[in-house]
Amino acid sequence: KVVGPVSRRGLPGRPLGGALRPVQTGLAAGVDGLVLLTAGAGGQTGWLNPLAFVRAVRREFAGPVVLAGGVTDGATVFAAEVLGADLCYMGTAFIATTESRASDAYRNAVVAAGMDDVVQTTAATGLPANLLRSWWERHTDHLGRSDGASGTFTFSSLLGDREPWAAGHSVAGVDRVRPVAALVESVRKEYQSARAAAFGTMP
Repeated sequence: KVVGPVSRRGLPGRPLGGALRPVQTGLAAGVDGLVLLTAGAGGQTGWLNPLAFVRAVRREFAGPVVLAGGVTDGATVFAAEVLGADLCYMGTAFIATTESRASDAYRNAVVAAGMDDVVQTTAATGLPANLLRSWWERHTDHLGRSDGASGTFTFSSLLGDREPWAAGHSVAGVDRVRPVAALVESVRKEYQSARAAAFGTMP
């Protein structure tokens, strides 16, 4: 229902898929690109391992693929490229930037958090989401607890708090608040370093 009208207007159709079946549905509908939401993504998250997910998709699709979830630094971006991804979405690291709209408390919580401080729940939105434990433990009474995904997004559940502290596994690579320009430059250098190291070891 969406892909056709979007394509007729000359716009790219690149749906987000958190499992192989919706990806295959998108391909059958004629999408021209895919965003793979993998395990470790902040906020609404996928459950598939990014290594296996990208390779499975590449067996069926040669078009543009974006990897989302667990993209920590430039080395991760290079690894995604080697896997077969064309682009990456990096979200969590940008929360801890001076230009983000996150509160100071949220930014600092991302910096202080490690991977074990990220919890997955369906209680916040009705779909699996990764949130910071420090926020989640203060809001369990309001949201309730959920052991299984309802599969239905409920926007009203967010109205009690306008800023749920979403974050992914890539918090492990966030150690300070800095400007976006500094973060991007760091990612660029890390990517180049990883690429040089990889090609330097090739026979």
